[in-house]
Amino acid sequence: MTPEEIHKKIFVCPSDLSFGLEGIKAICRLADKLPKGITVLETGTAYGRSAFTWALAADAKVKTIDYQNIQDIVMAFAKKFGLEDKITAIQGDSGRMECNEDYDVVWLDGCHDYDSVMRDLNNYDKHAKLLICGHDYGHPDFPGVKQAVDEFYKNNNIQTDGIFWYVWK
Repeated sequence: MTPEEIHKKIFVCPSDLSFGLEGIKAICRLADKLPKGITVLETGTAYGRSAFTWALAADAKVKTIDYQNIQDIVMAFAKKFGLEDKITAIQGDSGRMECNEDYDVVWLDGCHDYDSVMRDLNNYDKHAKLLICGHDYGHPDFPGVKQAVDEFYKNNNIQTDGIFWYVWK
């Protein structure tokens, strides 16, 4: 699917932040560099737009974690989009959950303060086999994202695409 087709398909899904067509295009550019059928761990679900984008752009199975009790809403949208076999939505605090699995991609978009981003980086960087990436890098409302990512990676190997950051493994 093209980014525009994905956007049209998932546009009915609300978004509480700035994840629209440009975000879909950025994920599609990353997905084009990855094999199809990957696994993705996402922190910060909101209503699932980025999870649905990964599922559609990369034919990915996505496990998404959010502290809010919104799994039923996310899974209702997943069913509406024909993605119920691709999405697993769980409630939890990603910064305090133990991860015992590896994923091809880890997408960080949970809480955007410095401490939360740093906890997610410490918890999940070692579980990303191909790529770790995230949203709101350099966004003026969320300086903690850039600060934590720059500190964690010591400014090495960080690439950006608009307000998206990524590090290839």
